[in-house]
Amino acid sequence: MFTRLLSATCLFFALAALAACNEDDSVTDILSGNIPVTDADIVQGLKTALNQGTDTSVATLNKTNGYWQDLAVRILLPPQAQNVYNAATTIPGLGAAFSSAMDDFQLKMNRAAEDAAAKAKPIFVEAITDITITDGINIVKGDSLAATSYLKTSTYANLTSAFKPDIQASLEGVGAQQAWNTIVGAYNPVISTYNTAQSLLGGQTFALLPADLSLYVTERALDGLFQKVGAEEKRIRRDPLARVKEILRRVFALQD
Repeated sequence: MFTRLLSATCLFFALAALAACNEDDSVTDILSGNIPVTDADIVQGLKTALNQGTDTSVATLNKTNGYWQDLAVRILLPPQAQNVYNAATTIPGLGAAFSSAMDDFQLKMNRAAEDAAAKAKPIFVEAITDITITDGINIVKGDSLAATSYLKTSTYANLTSAFKPDIQASLEGVGAQQAWNTIVGAYNPVISTYNTAQSLLGGQTFALLPADLSLYVTERALDGLFQKVGAEEKRIRRDPLARVKEILRRVFALQD
């Protein structure tokens, strides 16, 4: 019995050593080019990388504080509103109450983007599915943001068209559009009177605030989304540990 147990143990370790050796040899062969990576492998690897990157990016942003607590992608006030916010205490009729309303509005803009972020995923999936072999080879051999640039070019118009109504609905759903309407209604009449007086005196005037926010928030939301996708692409290209699937390791080993 002891002899059989010893033999079984030796066999187990021998098989384990053989498996380890084969795995190491496979990695070595892939890196050295002894196991060819086909065009189909390249496209599949790229699609896997983009699916991984977009999944992670959407999940990161499509949650409470996904945009708001990330200063790199936080949606700020429109430039003209920011100018007014900065000068609010010096404009008669505005002051602290206006600043507080703008703070609340800025948070709600980001909440709208967080709510709408998930809507991007089906559009990403469709674009990724349509990648051709020629596209795939060029992207894998391209710079650190080649895949993100391709995806942005392929999806931005459709994302804007599909995203804008969702952003508008989200703006209304979280109260941002209503808050903005209140701000515009309070601000524009005051600033019109102020501008008239300043024009006569040759002083500084301010632009009126636009009523439609959905396009502005949509563009800022998509900018943040593609920034996240780009960060994921760079990570997969740079860090072998980020290549969590075999197809990623095989394809992106070509650029290491």
